[in-house]
Amino acid sequence: MANSRAFFSDLKSGKFSFKLCCMKDYEESAATVITIVDCVVNKTREKIESPTDVLKGILRPVVVGVEEISWPPRDPEAINQMEKA
Repeated sequence: MANSRAFFSDLKSGKFSFKLCCMKDYEESAATVITIVDCVVNKTREKIESPTDVLKGILRPVVVGVEEISWPPRDPEAINQMEKA
């Protein structure tokens, strides 16, 4: 009971409150973290889309109806996509 009274007394006096200058630092830090997370998410999307495009290029002859798939691909664009992934 004494501890709770001391806690509420300290809370009432503002002992636990953040100073305004510190709050600005926290806001800037939060904005930086959000920016980093956004960059990671966008980079992950790029990585996922690129291999998907490569796979589509490899499987295109099967979908179109060409009986035989040449491996490695002879198409320069397909080779460039594979090197990027």
